Amino acid sequence: MPPWWWFYLGERDRSTRYAPFAASPGDTKKSVQARIIQFYAEVQAIAARPVQPRNQRPAWHKPAIPPAGAVVATAEAAAAAND
Repeated sequence: MPPWWWFYLGERDRSTRYAPFAASPGDTKKSVQARIIQFYAEVQAIAARPVQPRNQRPAWHKPAIPPAGAVVATAEAAAAAND
């Protein structure tokens, strides 16, 4: 597994370490700094986006129970097909 560049995004963000890209043999201090700045600009752009509310209904819900007649009709159809 290749090594990763670990960094912090300022004094207030010392609790979060980032490693958004793997180290490569040709890395220099300047090239790594440029990638960190590009990464941070992208993080800031994502944070600046407006919040999009989700639907009021939860993403997952219990499936509805089919009517009793539908289950019986399906069972009758299966029995007729097997005869």
